[in-house]
Amino acid sequence: MISDLFISGKLEAVLTTEGGKKLGIDAVVAATQNDPENTLEILARYPDLTFHGVSLKVFINNNPKEADFWYEKNKGDLSVDSSNEVSAAFANYAGSEGAYDKAWEWAEAIENPALKEQVEGRIWSSERRKVLSDVRSDPSGVLDKIVSGESIHAEYWIKDAFDQWRTADSANAVAWYEENRKTLTPSQNQHVARAYVEQALDSGDLDTANQWLGQVTEEKFRDALIKQIEKAEDGK
Repeated sequence: MISDLFISGKLEAVLTTEGGKKLGIDAVVAATQNDPENTLEILARYPDLTFHGVSLKVFINNNPKEADFWYEKNKGDLSVDSSNEVSAAFANYAGSEGAYDKAWEWAEAIENPALKEQVEGRIWSSERRKVLSDVRSDPSGVLDKIVSGESIHAEYWIKDAFDQWRTADSANAVAWYEENRKTLTPSQNQHVARAYVEQALDSGDLDTANQWLGQVTEEKFRDALIKQIEKAEDGK
């Protein structure tokens, strides 16, 4: 069996064969299913983190609690690169399970910028699909939970949720905002304003876009919208 070659320390021999990368991955998967902790110990000696990531994914998906226990026991001995792979694997798993708060926590621990960007992009895409899907069935419920702090989704998802609802049912979306705007915090209100800025830009109404921009308080969101407005102004 391929896994026997792996456990016996002959993975390098496998990798030199034609199609060796795939064989190596098959070996790692089989070995991890058989003995995950020993497999990860062996993989620590190999420079190719592809196999380490594969093993962690199998381990976490098969037994997340045991994988977490393994991590807590071994995290002090892991290299920075290995720690990054562990954080990425746990982040991806949490995201796939809809535990987005945990997924973002794990992603924040990744020190490799390229890997971090990749993982965060995957989480963001997954969470956005979930938010938009829920909005289609219960738009006011989604927004009410985010605003009240009862949702797993962060406040910035107010923008996408409101925008989706307004596109599908403008009258009710606007009615919800008018009913709730006085109780929204400035931080929450800015995300509705972001949606209105982009709507105004889409229709070419720069005056309205700038009016709503005044309610966007957070610098990173404000700066992004200013660039969009400036681009629209240059194109006039």
